[in-house]
Order: sequence, then C-alpha cells, then structure tokens
Amino acid sequence: MECARKTMLKFPLWCPACGRHAHYAPGVAACECSAAFDPGVAPRGTDGNPGDGIWRHRDAVGSLPREISIGEGATPMVPIDHGGQKIHLKLEFLSPTGSYKDRGAAYSLSLLASLGAESVTEDSSGNAGAAYAAFAAALGLRCTVFVPRGAPPQKIEAIRRYGATIHEVAEGREAAHRLARSRADYAGHSWAAPFLTGVGTLADEIVEQCGGKAPGEIIFPVGQGGLLYAVHLGFRRLLARGRIRSLPALTGVQAQNCAPLYWAAHLAAGALPRIRPKLTAADAAAIERPVRWMRVLQAVAESGGQWLTVGEEEISVARDSLLEMGYDVEPTSALPWAIALRRIRTKEGLKPYTVIPLTGSGWKSRGAKSA
Repeated sequence: MECARKTMLKFPLWCPACGRHAHYAPGVAACECSAAFDPGVAPRGTDGNPGDGIWRHRDAVGSLPREISIGEGATPMVPIDHGGQKIHLKLEFLSPTGSYKDRGAAYSLSLLASLGAESVTEDSSGNAGAAYAAFAAALGLRCTVFVPRGAPPQKIEAIRRYGATIHEVAEGREAAHRLARSRADYAGHSWAAPFLTGVGTLADEIVEQCGGKAPGEIIFPVGQGGLLYAVHLGFRRLLARGRIRSLPALTGVQAQNCAPLYWAAHLAAGALPRIRPKLTAADAAAIERPVRWMRVLQAVAESGGQWLTVGEEEISVARDSLLEMGYDVEPTSALPWAIALRRIRTKEGLKPYTVIPLTGSGWKSRGAKSA
C-alpha cells in the first residue's frame, strides 16, 4: 500500500492469544502467532469535540486527523409490543449502505486515510464490501473487493455503484479471502482490529437510548461474531469507566444449516468443530471458520448469554413477520427475531429490556415475502 505522507499516529493492537502488543499499519492482518489482533485504546488527538456519526462517541473512537462520516450511527431504537412482550428494535439497517458495518468502515477507513493510505482491499459477500466501497469513495481511496461467486447480486451491484473494483472468485469465500489477503493494502473487516472500534459504538448508543443503563439482553445474528464481540468490548469499556453497572447478556443466534459457534459452545471441546454447512437464507451469517471464534464464545459466556439456532422455516416466518410490521431486512437479520417469536410462542418470555439489532437491509438480499 502506498503511503502519501508520514504520520506519528499510532493505533495500538494486542493479541489475546499470545499477549503480543503492536501498532496498526496498512496491510496488517494478524499477529506473528497467526491470531487476529484486538484493538487497544483509540488514539486521542487535539480535537476531542463530538463530531458526526460515530465520532460523537469520543470515549470509544478518540480522534483522528481525517474523519469521515456519511451518516452512519445514530440509528433509531424502536420499542414495540409483540405477543405481550416489550422488545426494542435497533434499526441498523437504516445505515447509509444498509448495514451496521458502516460503523466499522467509517473508523477503519478514516484510520487508513489518516495513516496516509491511498487504497484498500476487502473480501466480502456483500454488506462489508458495500460499506468499504462507500467510505473509500468519500475519502478518495481506491477500493478493491474480492467477492465469492454466488453472493447476492444486489450486494455485488451495491459495491459496484460506489466505484469499487470487484473480483468475483469462483472457488468461494475462503478463496476470496486468500486472494484479498495477498494484497499489500488488505484491511478486511473480519481481521482488521480498528473495524471493531467503530462497530463498538453501538454499545454507547444503546446505553444512551436505554437511559444510561445497559439493557437486560441483546440478541444478535452471528456469522463471524464480529458484531457481538465488538459490542462486548464496548460494554466492557463502559463498565470499566463506570458508565454502566453490569454487562448485558449477549445471546448469539446462528442458522441451523451453518452453526459452528453453536456447536463449539455446546460440545465444549475447546476447538471449533468442522461442519458440513448447507445452504441457508441467512447467507451473511454462513461462516464456517470464524476468525475470533474463541473470543466470541468467551464474550457470550462472560455476559451470561446463550447460543441458539433457528431453522430455515423459522427464518422465513421471522422475516415475513418483520415485513408485516414494516421492517424490510435481510434474512440474516431475522435470526434474532425468530428467537423472540419462539420465546413468545413457548411462553418462555424475554428478559426485561431486550434489544434486537436489525443489522442489514432487505434491499440487498434475494427474494421477498414468502408466498
């Protein structure tokens, strides 16, 4: 990756696997031990004033020489009554490119631009690629996205519209990742620690919208688990700084057809099982080998959450249910709503102040309301 200017900016990294500390630089994807880094404390520059988008949360993101916002963050949280239960829907699908990944892209690409980068490479099946392409365009960075063939065409077209260069890879998601990672300017969202910093601002917003308190439970759709883990780091930060008194329970939901984290948790073997995934409507969550899998499992356990799976029929019913309420989300976003419907149906009920983030818009996914 070319660097147009030298900078003294340092973004700290640390590796939970081996304890090594480092600093982020263009092209850095993993520690010397091959594990993914976690973010350290975001750098604080001279401008600590609240900005727009994620930059309102200086406690989380610090400040950078170049900061871009195109309206990410500040998404509504809508209380609804359904089946006698009060549930709070966090409408992340209203983000500029239609997913929560705008938060991570806003921070990651602002950091890269602040470090002097002129280009960035990502691998994505859709949502993250669109987010990277949009923020790269806003910052004047060249953007290349490696996409596995078979990704939803609406998502590929969204990436293309922002001007990114697209390489479709016939061999699938893992091959797309290997090709992208071979590039010197690779900053893929699954591995880039700064991406977690941006996504973690969701914790700050939820606390604001809950009146300064942590909710009882947040139910997440999980593929890589990056959203759940980033929010967990955010709540741990808020707890350490005395802004909340306890952590919310974080519950992870996977599609039954591709549920490696669910099985890892329930088998308790200390290893990620090899699974034979089947096709699932929740394509954005169809990840066989999550990068930070052990840390995601630890986050759920530490918070007192649980792991659950839902079948394809439940996904379809849940998506249709959301459409009937006026929320057009992709099938992956319906995973936690399927759990809410199950708990209502079985009379199990939900924890007081349950939050469900609706993570991705339906306009980038295949299909519509089922017949």
